Amino acid sequence: MNRVMVIGRSGAGKTTLLKALGSGVEVARKTQMVEFHNWSVDTPGEYAETPRFYTYLISTAMKAAVILVVQDAPAPRATLPPMFCQVFGKKHVIGVVTKIDRADAQPERAEEHLKQQGVKGPYFRVSAVTGEG
Repeated sequence: MNRVMVIGRSGAGKTTLLKALGSGVEVARKTQMVEFHNWSVDTPGEYAETPRFYTYLISTAMKAAVILVVQDAPAPRATLPPMFCQVFGKKHVIGVVTKIDRADAQPERAEEHLKQQGVKGPYFRVSAVTGEG
């Protein structure tokens, strides 16, 4: 089955995004472990925030055809190290900028963070509050 995996920091909006996309997530809540839904894989933010968990992201990505790297627009820094997403090889790696409705949102900076992390694009800007994107 072609699955979509989401990765990003805690609170970036990964689970909310999957819920909005109709992946089978019923309630947006803190993801405690890797969760497989109808066609998606939701990963805990700690996997992206803690270098010792990077291997879990890499091995879990083997079960996905598409990887969504979620970067929230208000975040001051990139979540993953430079060019990390290149490790996923030829998989489709797409950037998603969340929380674009917030007053402190800087979507251009978020897209730069995605580029630094090795996400070539495309980039999508979304808001769970307004439904934009």
